[in-house]
Amino acid sequence: MNCTISGEPIPTVVWWKNGRTQPFVEGVQPDDSRITIFKEGGPIYNNVKSSILRMQIRNARSGDRGFYRCEGKNEANDLLNEQQLQQIWPPYRRDAELLVSFKPLVSFEYPGDYYSWLDNTVNLTCFAEGWPTPDITWWLNGAPVIIDNIYYRKFGLDPLSFLQVKTASPAFFGVYQCLAKNSEGEAFRNIELRQAYPPRHEPNVKEAQRTPTTVMYDIIPTEDPNNLPVIYYNVLYKLTNANWQDAQLYVFSQGGPYILDGLWPETYYKVVMRAVNLAGESEYPSREMELLTERVREPYTPTFIKYEENPVSQYSDRYLVRWKEPGSGGRQINHYQLTYQPIVCNDDVTCDQFEPGLPTMSVLVMAPAASEMLRMLFSGQRYRVEIKARNSVDYSAPDYLYFTTKEGNNPISNYVVPPKLGSGGIAGIIILGMFILFIVVDLLCCVLFNCGVFFFCCAKDCGRNDKEKSIEMEDVKESREISQDEGEINLAADLRERHSDVEPDVIPDREKTPIRAKPSASK
Repeated sequence: MNCTISGEPIPTVVWWKNGRTQPFVEGVQPDDSRITIFKEGGPIYNNVKSSILRMQIRNARSGDRGFYRCEGKNEANDLLNEQQLQQIWPPYRRDAELLVSFKPLVSFEYPGDYYSWLDNTVNLTCFAEGWPTPDITWWLNGAPVIIDNIYYRKFGLDPLSFLQVKTASPAFFGVYQCLAKNSEGEAFRNIELRQAYPPRHEPNVKEAQRTPTTVMYDIIPTEDPNNLPVIYYNVLYKLTNANWQDAQLYVFSQGGPYILDGLWPETYYKVVMRAVNLAGESEYPSREMELLTERVREPYTPTFIKYEENPVSQYSDRYLVRWKEPGSGGRQINHYQLTYQPIVCNDDVTCDQFEPGLPTMSVLVMAPAASEMLRMLFSGQRYRVEIKARNSVDYSAPDYLYFTTKEGNNPISNYVVPPKLGSGGIAGIIILGMFILFIVVDLLCCVLFNCGVFFFCCAKDCGRNDKEKSIEMEDVKESREISQDEGEINLAADLRERHSDVEPDVIPDREKTPIRAKPSASK
C-alpha cells in the first residue's frame, strides 16, 4: 500500500492501523518481520514536493485485515488547528480497509458435545471465520440435514449458525457436522448430540447429624460419565405409622448442605430420596431410612466468625463481632448474651487472666440478629468476648473470641479504678444492713402483732382500749385541779401570817371556799 502526500515543507508521513497505539516505524517492524515500511520521494504537484510511504505485508494473514490510515504532518500543522486544516488544505490523512481472502476457520469456542432426551429441543451452535464470508450447512451421520421447520430449524446469520433439533426419536441423536465453505476452501467440525437419561443409580446417602427438629445427610454423587449430572434430590419423608401417600416432599440442591428441617422432637420418621437431572427423576430410590429426632434441649453453641487469628479493631473504643446462628435445640432462640471483659495477655492468645479493677460489660442481642457492635471499650486493651444462645430451656455452651482495640484516646480510657473496700468496710455495710432490717421487722411486729421493742417502749399508747384512756385523762385533770387549790390555800395562809396585827375589814370569800379532800389512792 502506497501513501503519497504533498506539502511545503515536505511532510513527514506515517502509517497507523486500527487497534494499534503506536504508528508503524520505517524499516522492518520489531513486532512483526513480515511488515516493512519504505520511504521515498514523490512527484511534484503544482510546484509542491510530495513524499511517498510504502507499506509491504508479506504472507498476508487473516489477522492483517482491518482499517489502515496514512497521515502526513509538517510545520503548518502546528500553526493551524484541526478545523482550519480541514477547511483550507486538502485532506492530510486517508483511511483504507484491507480485506484478506482466506479459507474458512471453524471456531472451537462453542461446545462439541450436547445432551438431549426424547421430545426435547436443543440448539447446536457453529461459528466460522473466512473471507468471503463462508456459507454454513449441517449434516447428520454423513447425510445433509433437511430444514423442514418441524424437527429442524436454522437460525442466525453466517458466519454464526444455530441448528435447532427436536429429538422426537433416537434417530435424531448422533454426530452432526458443521460445514463452512467459501471461494478459498472449506472446513468442518463434528458436534455430537447424545441421548440423556434420568439418573440410573440410587444415591449414596449417610446420616451425618441429628437435632430435635433437623437431620443432616452426606450424599456422595454416583459417577455416570455418559449422562447428565444430578442437579437436585427429591426427599420424601413421613411419620413411621403414616402412609407414603401422605408423605411430604423436600428438595436438596446438588452440592448441599443436605438438611431436612421442620421435624418434631422425639418423633420417628421414614425417609427416601431420588436423584434428579434435566432428563427427569431417577427410577432408583435410596434405601428406606428410619429416623428418631432428639429431645428438646438448650441451643447448640453459637460460633464467632473469625477473619484472622489475632484481630485488632480499627477503632479505639468499639469492635464489631459476628457469629453463626446455631441449631435452636427444638425451641426458638430468644436472644444471645454477650459478655466482654479486659484481660491481661503476654504471649498467650487465649489467656483468661482478667484485668483487675476494670468493669465487665454484658449485652443481650435479640434473635435473629447475628452481629453486635461492642462499645465503651478501652484503647489499646485486649478483650475476651463470650457468647451464649438462650431458648426456653436454658443457655447454650459458650464460645469465645479474643481481640485488641486500636491505640488512641477516648473518654473511656480516662476511667479511674474505684478503691477496693477492706474487710472492715464490708463488715460495717453488713451490720448496717442488718440493723435496718431489724428496725423494719420490729415496726411490722408492733403494728400487726402488738409486740416487739417499739411496742414495749410505747406501751401507754399501744394495745389499750378507749375506756382506759378516758379514765386516765380524768385522773390527770383532777390531779391538776387539786394541786392548784392547795397552792392558793398556802398563799392565803402566808398573807395572814404577815398581816396578823391588822384586823381585816372583810374576810376574803376565798377562805370560805371548802377544801376538797385529796382523792384516795383507790380512786
